[in-house]
Amino acid sequence: MTTYLWLAYAHVGPQIFNHFGFIHLFSVLVIYLVPMAYLYARRGDIKSHASSMVGM
Repeated sequence: MTTYLWLAYAHVGPQIFNHFGFIHLFSVLVIYLVPMAYLYARRGDIKSHASSMVGM
């Protein structure tokens, strides 16, 4: 294997299924929580909105 190909593989932290790491899980969480927090705020449910923001 050449040097530049070896340097292209960056393993940062634990991984799931040999590819997905914590950043992927965090992205899915954010994609779910941000719209839900927005809807809670629009409906006036401030307690649920605040818990969504803290959960993120």
